[in-house]
Amino acid sequence: MKKIVAIVLSFAMMIGMAAICTFAAEDGYSVDGVVATPVGGKTSLTLSVTAPADALLAGITVRVSFNTEKLTLVEKESENDYFVDTLFKSQINMVDIQDGKIALMPFAIPTSESDVFAGGTATLAKIEFDVAEGAKLEDADITFAVTDATDFNSNTIYEKFGTTM
Repeated sequence: MKKIVAIVLSFAMMIGMAAICTFAAEDGYSVDGVVATPVGGKTSLTLSVTAPADALLAGITVRVSFNTEKLTLVEKESENDYFVDTLFKSQINMVDIQDGKIALMPFAIPTSESDVFAGGTATLAKIEFDVAEGAKLEDADITFAVTDATDFNSNTIYEKFGTTM
């Protein structure tokens, strides 16, 4: 009986650690984040972007904050190594890492509307972390927010994505 209870509790803890977070302010605009259940002292955050076809998204900045007492960012050799899909035809990737924060900034220099994000959903980035020994992750240990977004006409549209997770 104790083994069954232990298995059920372990399963419940794993479900609780796999946080799926979404924020959106307008229909069709969202950034989603999935935190993987820690395994072997490691976890990751996978971010995806959703925008309608008429959004003409040309650039976005997502700032991720993390608890440095529990998590250590696994830094990549190249800025491009943080990004998963290509949102824009000629995507330029920039990353800014400072004191428990990482900003992910993919953008295009569009010459026509065909150079921007065509709409739909795309996986933006995967960020990996080492988890401190004995640390138990909580919802507030990893947060993210869209801090900038622009369209083909250089209009600022980040508020359409909401403000924070």
